[in-house]
Amino acid sequence: MSAVCNGTHHHQHRKNRNEVARRRWKILARALQKNGEVDTTPNDVDDIISVRRFTTFDLIMSRPILFDSNPSASWFEYTAMISQEKFSLSIRHPTRTFTAAELMGFNNTGNICVWPSEEVLAYYILCNLQYFSGKTILELGGGMTCLAGLMLAKYSTAASIHVTDGNISAVDNVRYILKQNGFDEDKVTCSVLQWGDFQGKLNCKHITTYDIILSADCLFFDDARQDLLKQFGQH
Repeated sequence: MSAVCNGTHHHQHRKNRNEVARRRWKILARALQKNGEVDTTPNDVDDIISVRRFTTFDLIMSRPILFDSNPSASWFEYTAMISQEKFSLSIRHPTRTFTAAELMGFNNTGNICVWPSEEVLAYYILCNLQYFSGKTILELGGGMTCLAGLMLAKYSTAASIHVTDGNISAVDNVRYILKQNGFDEDKVTCSVLQWGDFQGKLNCKHITTYDIILSADCLFFDDARQDLLKQFGQH
């Protein structure tokens, strides 16, 4: 009887996983077929298993704000309240359609949403700003917002912060955010950094010494791990 129950449970679990996978592929197809307009209509079950929502942990909240009427992006104020002190940052969300090529290759999920791991890292940083005083900081795989690194840049007394991602579209978006928030270019910089792409680039500005390296969920995918080890194991 126990074996029968276990077999039934396993079959149901596999069926549920397959159904979730089918729905996720459906969401991807829907995203690629959009004509650039933002779809704000709820889609029942699909919305539950789509991209992770940033407010999963309710540590940092967001609200829409309006800087201009450019349809290519929307702006949000991201806010954390810690010991009755308010920390906030203006963040740009691209609203354009992503092509299949942009969603393939190295992981680009950070270009679609801000993951809860980045939220938690940003919140941890704001609770421990004293650890970063006078330090040089590098953020890896910060996605379309580099939220943790930029919160650190705005509220800490770190000596310098360099935020990076492997996707040029993400880095372009971060540059908009830097400009809108009025960051000091001598203290805060951003650039494209693809792990494992350092051969023959001995004069690359990334090859330097940092006191602290930040990353949120950058090792989720197996393919990226070896490149990261090769790059930072040599410098």
